[in-house]
Amino acid sequence: MSTGSLSVSDTLKSARSGVRSGIKTSVKHTNELLASLEISVTEANSNFVSRMSSLGRQFRYVASRGARMYDVREQYGVPIVAGSATVLGGATALRRGKGPGAIVGLLAGSAAYAAVYGMPNNFDIRGVGGDEK
Repeated sequence: MSTGSLSVSDTLKSARSGVRSGIKTSVKHTNELLASLEISVTEANSNFVSRMSSLGRQFRYVASRGARMYDVREQYGVPIVAGSATVLGGATALRRGKGPGAIVGLLAGSAAYAAVYGMPNNFDIRGVGGDEK
């Protein structure tokens, strides 16, 4: 009987050691997988951050240039207003006819004028200057 229980005990020990080695192997493979994923995520993040910082620098450059152009917009007011009216009115005239083209040109020129020179502060329904009677 002791021989039989010894063989069951040996069988249990070998089963336990098999399970332990299986667990050790699976933990090792899981750690290797996690390490490789961490490396690829780190590389992807560094590439993303590098590209975003480059795009950020370019955006800041373009934004600063746009701000400078906006500051001196009144120097180029006439070409901006005339160009807006001509391009938008002309495109509409080619597509829809003279009348709609003239109306769109007038609206585009007015909008460009308002954008370049702004609206007067004393603009009133009764007219510019706000007659007070």
